[in-house]
Amino acid sequence: MHDPMDHADDPDARWHKQAAPAYARGDDSSATAGKLWIDGIPLPRSLDPRYANRTWPVPQPRPPSWPRSSRIPRFALLVGVVVALTVVLLASQIRGIADVSQRGGDVPIVVAALSSAPVAAASCEDQAAFAEDHGLVEVILSNPCRKGVAARIETEGLALRATFDDNGHARILLPLFHPEADIRWQTADETMKNKHVRFSGFHDALRVALIWHDPIDLDLHVVEPGAAFGALRGHVSPHHLTSGLGVMHVNARTQPTGDRVEVYDLMPERNPHEGLFKVYVDVAAPDDAPRSSACGDLAEPEFQLRVLRYGEIDNQNFGFKKAACAPGRASRHPIKFRDVNAAPG
Repeated sequence: MHDPMDHADDPDARWHKQAAPAYARGDDSSATAGKLWIDGIPLPRSLDPRYANRTWPVPQPRPPSWPRSSRIPRFALLVGVVVALTVVLLASQIRGIADVSQRGGDVPIVVAALSSAPVAAASCEDQAAFAEDHGLVEVILSNPCRKGVAARIETEGLALRATFDDNGHARILLPLFHPEADIRWQTADETMKNKHVRFSGFHDALRVALIWHDPIDLDLHVVEPGAAFGALRGHVSPHHLTSGLGVMHVNARTQPTGDRVEVYDLMPERNPHEGLFKVYVDVAAPDDAPRSSACGDLAEPEFQLRVLRYGEIDNQNFGFKKAACAPGRASRHPIKFRDVNAAPG
């Protein structure tokens, strides 16, 4: 074979000729193979003119075969595609089961387990929330399936009713008269549930309640110490819920049936601890003209005045005399039934 480094006009051709005997001897051991010989001495490659102008590539380390970072995103993408296809296939199978059940197939039990019927049933269960503040408990019942329905709520010997509004909520404010009380309410399946509550500040409370049952509208009036009946300040009634020291709470107007309650409440921080609170009751009438709700058989209701005064309870029963519905006869005026002393002791 022709050696590209072997030129006849090369001034160093003698090096090649002298090297011939070495190759002719067949000496190709690892120590001498491929080397140039001068007078029987092997010439180092750094001095060999055949390699003077050559550059040798620097060996590069081979990258590891795993993990290959460029393949990881592709693998994750592949897994995502497989999961998405699985979800689509399961959804199509569930739709197929539902279609069969609607056509009267043999899988209604499976559909019941996969359908939203249990969720709908759970959403129609009654939810109750309670918030107590100085012996006034706000009760909020929630059930979107009971719109327009009246729920029965009982406490302290009272049977009240609260009607669910269009949003499925029924609200009522309950007065307490004992340090502890149980509130019971009627659920959608007509069972009664119970909630135990405590009266915070029981021994500091001063409270007057008008309670009656007949389907007639009564009004509670409280004239505070130093005020007069009809005054702009100090006369508290359903028409002036707060115009002095205390506040009037009215549940009677929202009661279709059951007990009706109006409560005057005096907060401890506004209690003067002296003077008399005068308590009046009236058969409600918008004007002086007689009407069936203010005269006749309905105009002789019986009612109770319940007073909580610094931890002591006093119940007194009263009633109106029957009034005739004669033409031109004015409706009755408020009647004072009792006084409540604000002084302790």
